[in-house]
Amino acid sequence: MRFGAINPAVIEQFRAGQEIEGVPGVTRQDHILLTTVGRRSGEPRTVPLRIFREEGNRLIVVAGNGGEPAHPAWYLNLLATPRATVETDKETYEVEATVLSGEDRAKLWALFHEQHPGMTEYLAGANRVVPVVALTRI
Repeated sequence: MRFGAINPAVIEQFRAGQEIEGVPGVTRQDHILLTTVGRRSGEPRTVPLRIFREEGNRLIVVAGNGGEPAHPAWYLNLLATPRATVETDKETYEVEATVLSGEDRAKLWALFHEQHPGMTEYLAGANRVVPVVALTRI
């Protein structure tokens, strides 16, 4: 089963205030729902994403795409339209997305692996530079 196939169930569980099933060791506090504008359709597209936090008010997401070699659609949507909507377990708000590079990306990539040690092997199969994206509240 492709990773995205569980998204509708995760979105439903998240919005219903339930813990997320089928993703071991992950809680609602580890996730957001990100709604982007489809780059081709112009329609809203919602995906559940695992987040990690740094000091400050940014949420950080990694465009891992389940270890697939291609970037995920949500990331490509953010490249086309960097504004999006975030739903957390407590609130909904607008964000501006910034793809990180250089030292900022390296620091947060290391922090991501520190906070989510099991993801290193999971993302190794991607065979691409996995983007790290900061979502800053507007």
